Amino acid sequence: MGAIFKGNLTLSSMIYVDGIIEGDVLSTDSVVVGKNGILKGDVKAKKIVINGEIRGNVVADSIEILAGATLMGDMEVYELSCEPSGRFIGHCKYIEQELSSSYQTIEPDKE
Repeated sequence: MGAIFKGNLTLSSMIYVDGIIEGDVLSTDSVVVGKNGILKGDVKAKKIVINGEIRGNVVADSIEILAGATLMGDMEVYELSCEPSGRFIGHCKYIEQELSSSYQTIEPDKE
């Protein structure tokens, strides 16, 4: 198991998660959850690649669920790719245009 981080993250760069994050993630770039990664919280990013597990709602221009990965939560997405044996448990809403310009105006909930 990798590191455990508890709290919300707001990033202007890509993040690769191979440990555990408990909190919301907002990135103007990509969020990549590695094979050993678990993200427990909502995610909004330009691109989300899941090779591990996300337990929360996601919003992105592009979402990729790789073989063996799991997304448990609702998604809003412009482009979706799910490999065989990739699992999605939730509801999906396709959006008609990319959201890239809105990432800087929406912040994760503050506690």
